[in-house]
Amino acid sequence: MEKKISLLFDFIEGSAGGEKLLRFFAQRYKSDIYTGYVNWDRTYSEFRDMNVNLIGKIPKMQILKQEMLIRKFRKLNLSNYDVSICLGLYSIYASTKNHPIIWNPYGVSPFFYKRADFPKGFMKRSLIWKIGAWLLIKRTKKYNKKVVTENIDKIVTISEYSRKAFNEYYNRDSIMIPPPVDMSKHYCKPNKGYYLLVARLEPGKRVELAVEAFKKMPDKTLYIEGIGSVEEKLKKLAEGAKNIRFLGRIPSNELPEVYANSIALIGTAFYDDWSMPMVEALASGKPCIAVNQGAYPEIVVDNKTGLLVNGDVEGIISGVNKITPEIAEKMKDDCIERARIWSTENFGNNWDKVIEDVINKR
Repeated sequence: MEKKISLLFDFIEGSAGGEKLLRFFAQRYKSDIYTGYVNWDRTYSEFRDMNVNLIGKIPKMQILKQEMLIRKFRKLNLSNYDVSICLGLYSIYASTKNHPIIWNPYGVSPFFYKRADFPKGFMKRSLIWKIGAWLLIKRTKKYNKKVVTENIDKIVTISEYSRKAFNEYYNRDSIMIPPPVDMSKHYCKPNKGYYLLVARLEPGKRVELAVEAFKKMPDKTLYIEGIGSVEEKLKKLAEGAKNIRFLGRIPSNELPEVYANSIALIGTAFYDDWSMPMVEALASGKPCIAVNQGAYPEIVVDNKTGLLVNGDVEGIISGVNKITPEIAEKMKDDCIERARIWSTENFGNNWDKVIEDVINKR
């Protein structure tokens, strides 16, 4: 008998890795989705053909939004499902009344569950904002930890980096299954002379490192794919640099072509617990120039499928100068072979086993 699985997601507001993972789960398990809200214009069109259920009216103000998400997820009745999979930070509150629950904390910031320095400029906010944020985080962390330690049946993290941090913070075991890449959608072409950066344009992604680096390398071209809250600041920073081009958000069915024509991918995020763009670049036969932080060292094999560099402008410049078009071409086969580790087939088989195990232990 086919298992009935529900998917709980805080809010669908874009086409980042979390939404991509949610889409995969929904397609594989034909699952119902429960979420706070959906930005239909910015996310994947496939969600329109899925059974997406809004859990209630959610206010836009951040502190009220988070409180209402918690309340609404707590009230959900999931008794008709064999198991539920939560992605995000607030959907886990459904576990106070429903079991079994598997938590896959994709997109939960490392600043939440581990001590970490904020990137330069990240906290340049007003004193009132800082106090409010501190109180909100303190309260959220207190109740989150209680829910996770007492109610969640299984934790499946997305990298060894996040697994170790979660095990330490929550004082309980978890397993690790990295997100998948659909190898059939990616291919390699001769490069068209540009380096690529794919990311949400938010402070923690530190895209300014790449912008500053390429301003000092006018003979090399950088394409930046993505949108976000610091987009205008980045464009202002790049003013006058004719070698830097902002692509906006490219539709998911067109993005493989952008990967295929690049020389290499640039990764600058502060503490990413995984990187779907990096894995997709490898699947396209393109090496990655990544800062040596977060989960990047789990993805990039230094000097074989790219380079791990210092997390500063000089590090990016050094990496770009070393990964020339000729060197990138020599790394192509190793990149594709590396990406196969995270194929959708391997990912699906691993998750099938986890789901079966959790249901059998009810």
